[in-house]
Amino acid sequence: SVSPAAATVVQGQPTRLALGARGGVAPHRFQLESGRLPDGLRLSPDGVLSGRTGVSPGRFPLVLRVTDASTGDGEYFEAEAFTLQVVAPTSGKP
Repeated sequence: SVSPAAATVVQGQPTRLALGARGGVAPHRFQLESGRLPDGLRLSPDGVLSGRTGVSPGRFPLVLRVTDASTGDGEYFEAEAFTLQVVAPTSGKP
């Protein structure tokens, strides 16, 4: 499973979030299976979500493919749901 299963990023602010995986044989590789990351964000193969997005606030449901380092016939992977929420920055005013 992917941890966390959901994350919130602030529009226009730098983002760096390390995703983890439980189960299987480490190290794990991550890639986007379906859905679309907001413009300006990327997911590295080692599971780091980073960048800065200027998209309008909203929810981005994604499916991440997590592949472990098992050896033998073929690769072992799971498709895991992940939700990214983009929120507007707070103004800091009461």
